[in-house]
Amino acid sequence: MISSNICLHAIVKGIVQGVCYRISTQEKALDLGVKGWVCNTQEGTVEILMAGATQDVKNMEAWLWKGPPSAVVESVEIESLPYNDDLNTFEIR
Repeated sequence: MISSNICLHAIVKGIVQGVCYRISTQEKALDLGVKGWVCNTQEGTVEILMAGATQDVKNMEAWLWKGPPSAVVESVEIESLPYNDDLNTFEIR
């Protein structure tokens, strides 16, 4: 059975900086086998690129709404992108 792959770009808004959101996102992505990156933005949001097997990325997307215990997520904006096969791991930028 061939697994289909997807790539999503996300912007997470709320209280998401200074609450371990990036490291928690990296840990969750590595646990799920999702590749990509996470970074803080100057606007106070967190930006994420995630690629991998469809179900793994969808599980990651659902987790973004929760985040680490001290985060308060107000919204998650998702955009589908062409699958990126050049990603090797999930890094914090």
